[in-house]
Amino acid sequence: QGQKVQDTLISKPRLESSGEDWEKIQLPTHKDHFYDVYRYEFESQINIDTNNQCHVLMLVEGESLELKIPGHGNQIFHFAETFAVPAATGHYILVNKGKEKAKVIVSFVKDEAC
Repeated sequence: QGQKVQDTLISKPRLESSGEDWEKIQLPTHKDHFYDVYRYEFESQINIDTNNQCHVLMLVEGESLELKIPGHGNQIFHFAETFAVPAATGHYILVNKGKEKAKVIVSFVKDEAC
């Protein structure tokens, strides 16, 4: 109750890295949860490595984005659509196709849970 809930159960977003027009924000999960969650906020595009983990993504703010997987083609996704990027992809690019900043949630299994 009280402070214990605040300290152990409420996620406190943390800026992990940023660039000219993007930010990578960790949305920490409880230590007993097997998954990790990040939010990418970007104006133009963002490059993401899978680090040998399957990624599950959702566009949570913005109009649409284009998923580019080098050597494998492109796909458009719209607001609130969920999609997966296989671990074997290695690297992919998200391109904001809207007029406003795009915000994408990316979740994957924590390394220690594999």
